[in-house]
Amino acid sequence: HTVELKWIQEINQQLSLTPYVRYYRQSEADFYYTSLTGTGIDGTDRIDGSGPNYSSDYRLSKLEALTYGVRVAWEPIYDMTLDLQWERYEMDGLNSQTPASFFPSAHVLSLGAQFRF
Repeated sequence: HTVELKWIQEINQQLSLTPYVRYYRQSEADFYYTSLTGTGIDGTDRIDGSGPNYSSDYRLSKLEALTYGVRVAWEPIYDMTLDLQWERYEMDGLNSQTPASFFPSAHVLSLGAQFRF
């Protein structure tokens, strides 16, 4: 499930400021395992791809993520936009099996240019 809020505020005809926030939450995939120990899954008994299927990719676990930031866009001429964006990303696991260290957090700074022709 995802909820996102974004507000584009024009400062003048060439400059805009956009704060935003996004919340994401997902349930665990039924084939997600942190370990196969004790599951009865061998993993080597079927080579035809018929299963059982499993994955230890933490992105399939029960988790939530929060992203928030701000973008400044400047249009110095009609067909060109320059932008600077700062973003904070935080991901948290919601089960007790996946180590907290698997879930990343980051500050992201982006600089962009867009040309229309």
